[in-house]
Amino acid sequence: MNLLEMGFQASVIILVVAICRFLLMNRLPKKVFLVLWSVALIRLLVPYSFPSAYSIYSLADFIMDKAESRINKDREGQEQGKNAAGSTEQEIKNRAGNITGEGSFSIWKFVWIAGVIICAAVFITTYILCYKRFCISLPVNNQVAEVWLNSHKSARRISIRQSCMVKSPLSYGILYPVILMPATTDWENTEHIKYILEHEFIHIKRFDAAAKLFLIATVSLHWFNPFVWVMYILVNRDIELACDETVIKHFGEKSKKDYAMLLINMEEEKNNIIPSGSNFSRNAAEERITAIMKIKKTSRAAYIMSVLLVTGTVAVFATSAASAGMSHEGFLVKNTDEKVDIDAKKNPERKDTEGADEIQGAWDSGTYSNIVGEIASQIAEKGDYEALYGIAPFVKQNDLDKIVKQIIEKGDYEAARNIAPFISKNIVKEIEDK
Repeated sequence: MNLLEMGFQASVIILVVAICRFLLMNRLPKKVFLVLWSVALIRLLVPYSFPSAYSIYSLADFIMDKAESRINKDREGQEQGKNAAGSTEQEIKNRAGNITGEGSFSIWKFVWIAGVIICAAVFITTYILCYKRFCISLPVNNQVAEVWLNSHKSARRISIRQSCMVKSPLSYGILYPVILMPATTDWENTEHIKYILEHEFIHIKRFDAAAKLFLIATVSLHWFNPFVWVMYILVNRDIELACDETVIKHFGEKSKKDYAMLLINMEEEKNNIIPSGSNFSRNAAEERITAIMKIKKTSRAAYIMSVLLVTGTVAVFATSAASAGMSHEGFLVKNTDEKVDIDAKKNPERKDTEGADEIQGAWDSGTYSNIVGEIASQIAEKGDYEALYGIAPFVKQNDLDKIVKQIIEKGDYEAARNIAPFISKNIVKEIEDK
């Protein structure tokens, strides 16, 4: 799959998840939406998908095949004007040129690369500037912090620091995570301190900083896709919502009011964005407070709905069409890249011609009309064998055999040999005998 195909399929997933998020945000566990976002993230980064009969693209292919078949039947028996034939010929030449790799390096690729570099530079520069500011922070040495650290053991060494450069708590770092508190923190208010530290500890346990690095890499690669930017915003919000939910479940539903009030107080003073950090109050406060007040014990029905939602999204939207492995493009790439040396293989049962039979089966499904055969014949008469070789996979077997016979009669055996992978065994034997 190329970048555009990956982006298109991921955009569909993003749209589906955004709709589910709008309808079910306060009915399902918040972690469910993080799982759904990870599906979209994988679709954007991994250039491969498993074929599935349940995929929405299988249905789309079926509908398109039926529509094309109906259109082709309506066109059969109708004469096409020379202008239309010339236009179709040029279109097929262009397509054949693209598939066989004859096209030049497009200017759009330069634009895409420039966009990737700019986006990556912005994110990296922002992180470096923030990191330099955070490095001048001082370690916290008080009993509250020490007691908390002793009660929250981790394989990675966590440190708590203070800085006058931040106005609300945040966490950053992957291997050596740091919880950074404002210099004005009231350490005597142990009720608020335990909520703040627990929230940031959950970010650290879940490796949210690492997850955001993947998110930044995805946005940089797909900077031209507006759906990816929407995902970037919503994922950052859902990371915070999932942490809020875990904090409430840890301290009990009685903590909702105090936790929401803490969030309101801290919303008044926000930090600048640090791309791979987790900020306690960086997202929309209204959404977070509403979600906090609606948190309740997850029911069995919610768990079942969550499993069905994730499974259905993956099966329907994250897979490719069931027939993707037998697509026309797959056949064409496979055969046009192979150089056939007939003189070196005199066996009439050779595997080269078997590929031609497979190709014929693919093209006889009614996808291309008889006009392609007429165009191929016109190209052969002009002696433009390079163009003929490019469109040979689109021509029906019988039409192509007739054209090759005409080429043999003219004595141009080399041109006939080049088209050998797409013709029948009888014609191949004729060429070998010559």
